[in-house]
Amino acid sequence: MVVGVQEATDKSLSPDGVAALTDKTKIHNAIKKFLPNDVKFIILDFSFTDSEYAVLKSKKFQVLLVYDCAEHLPFIAIKDGDGIKAGAIY
Repeated sequence: MVVGVQEATDKSLSPDGVAALTDKTKIHNAIKKFLPNDVKFIILDFSFTDSEYAVLKSKKFQVLLVYDCAEHLPFIAIKDGDGIKAGAIY
């Protein structure tokens, strides 16, 4: 999941970026309660102070990368939350 990218009604993507990068520990603690213990993930920060791709220049993004562990599929939410339903497969 990429934070800082908006999807338009025509399904095109816009790299808007985020105003500031959120502390990874805060993100981890906020989402861990929705995931089974065996789901492993990391949070990556990207900050483009300069870029050959002009729309990325001076923008920041965060990426949630969930490790693909076939033995733990499917990933099922364990708790309800804003836009998350317990028992739903994501």
